Amino acid sequence: MSILGINAKKSAVLLAEVDVADGTCSVLGTRKVQLGNGSPQELSDLYDCFQTLIEDGDTRRQRFAKMAVLSCPAGQWGSSPLAVKAEAMAELAATRAGFEVIRVAPQSLKRLLDCDRDVKWQTKAKELLNPEGAHKHWSQGADGAAAAAYGVSTE
Repeated sequence: MSILGINAKKSAVLLAEVDVADGTCSVLGTRKVQLGNGSPQELSDLYDCFQTLIEDGDTRRQRFAKMAVLSCPAGQWGSSPLAVKAEAMAELAATRAGFEVIRVAPQSLKRLLDCDRDVKWQTKAKELLNPEGAHKHWSQGADGAAAAAYGVSTE
């Protein structure tokens, strides 16, 4: 079963494809989709990009069992409006494709990754999901996307 993890940031959406088989979880790949100014045309293009990622082009089959969306934090120090719009485009594409979208709260990652009290979830995500540095472009955005997908796979 593959799960697509999404983490929307101010300037990009980070994606992680996580495969779960026989109780093990591995990151198959990460991808970064740059965001620009958030114009209606750009949001439409972003939706098309998500739709292409979700469906296998030739057969129109779903490539993923679920989509795990690391929810954009709200409030005074929350995410940018563009990140929230990008997250909405991802959820819309997944919902229209007919599969489950699961929102993962950032504050739940420490519990989902089974972190010790003094360990940050980012450190644990890298340790669990990119231990040997196989994914060269591993970043805070990629670790959030992969951790959300991992969290969904364990529940």
